[in-house]
Amino acid sequence: MFVTERHRLRASNVGHSMPLASEIDVQDRSIEPLFITTTRGTFLKSRVSRAGYVRFGFSECPLEQEPALVREFHRVLGATAQASGWGCCAATVDDALKLMRGRGVKPCHAVAGPWLEAPDDVKVLDAGFPEGVALVLPEPSAAGLHTRVGDYVGILAYRVDRCFVAVSP
Repeated sequence: MFVTERHRLRASNVGHSMPLASEIDVQDRSIEPLFITTTRGTFLKSRVSRAGYVRFGFSECPLEQEPALVREFHRVLGATAQASGWGCCAATVDDALKLMRGRGVKPCHAVAGPWLEAPDDVKVLDAGFPEGVALVLPEPSAAGLHTRVGDYVGILAYRVDRCFVAVSP
């Protein structure tokens, strides 16, 4: 879904330490608004700082728990979109695809459950969503950054008001 970075802990820095946050330099401010992971397993709306940096937290998230983190992203996107009037929610996957294409964004992935058959040229990823619920997003380089360090994940999602569509019946 996102551009992926993986960092392996070395024997010299393993122990009781865990990653808490990361900071990246951002040259392109058009990536706002952003969603970032917190250390508590959820997402917050964020912006690029005046100095041109974005910070995001790491959540404990073994590989088998990543679908739950994606479902949390869907929940936060839907709630934030409604509160902010973003218009990035749809009732069906077909409506979500039309909405994205109408904004000039090419859909690449539909994250759903085993119930969804691949529409058009879109890859379906199974995150265990119930029938009718999905998340449609663009190619990974336009979607954001996913960083894994051991059992910890940090996510920085770009242009969440334009590049993601939460589908809920």
